[in-house]
Amino acid sequence: DGPLTIGYFARVCPEKGFHHAVEAFVLLRKTPGTPAHRLRASGWLGENDRPFFDEQVKQLEAAGLAADFEYVPSPG
Repeated sequence: DGPLTIGYFARVCPEKGFHHAVEAFVLLRKTPGTPAHRLRASGWLGENDRPFFDEQVKQLEAAGLAADFEYVPSPG
């Protein structure tokens, strides 16, 4: 009965398209009549890709959607 969840499970990097998941999430949330949903991501995040990840989180913050995003670190 809670909000729908959009999942991303892959290495968090530009090559795997994490930014596309973020962009799609923002567009969906801004579309009138779309049911409530959240974005949940998991996958390996290397130090080289940390600035990329931080930039995506900033995009979510700018859209007012950071509270509806969760990153779950990949099991090590």
